[in-house]
Amino acid sequence: MDEKWLTPTEFLEKTPTYSSSPDYGEPVSDCEEQANTLASLLITSGQYNESTVRVAIGKVDFGNVSGGHAWVEVYENGEWFPLDPTEGPYYDNENCSIVPADVSEINYDEYLESTYPAAKVWYYYNNKYFMEVGKQNENVPVFWNEQPESYPEKQNGDNQAFRNKRLESYPD
Repeated sequence: MDEKWLTPTEFLEKTPTYSSSPDYGEPVSDCEEQANTLASLLITSGQYNESTVRVAIGKVDFGNVSGGHAWVEVYENGEWFPLDPTEGPYYDNENCSIVPADVSEINYDEYLESTYPAAKVWYYYNNKYFMEVGKQNENVPVFWNEQPESYPEKQNGDNQAFRNKRLESYPD
C-alpha cells in the first residue's frame, strides 16, 4: 500500500468513508495526519499563528511502548508545551478492534504541567516553516530553537546538555 499525505480537509471529510477504514464513518489515520490537522485547526482558529504552532516528529518513550511519533507543540506565555492529538480511541492491529477511550476525561491543561515522554525530536514543521533539530535554521522564528520544559531531559536542569545530547543522538 502506498503512503499518502492527507490535508486536514481530506482527513476529516474523506477518511470516514474509506473502504479500508477499520472504523467506518469515523476519521481514521496515523499520528502525523492527526498532528497536522490539530496544528491547522489551531492556526485557523486565530488564537495562534504559524510562529506559535508546530508539529514535532521524533521518538517517544511511554514506558511499555516507544517509537516514532508526531505531536503538536504550542507556544504560549513564552514557552512551548506539547499536545498529543492521538489521545483517545485507537485501532489495535493485533486484535483488529477499536479500543475505546472516554475523551471527556482528557484534561488538556495537564500538558502544561506534566512530563511528556519525548526521547528525541528530529523535525519541527507547519504549513509555513520547517526546522531540522540540530541544524542551522535561519527561516524559523528564534524561539523555535527552544523545546518544552516538560521533556524529561529538560527537567534535569541543564538545557545545554539537553541540546548536546539531542545533537549527538541525531540520526545521520
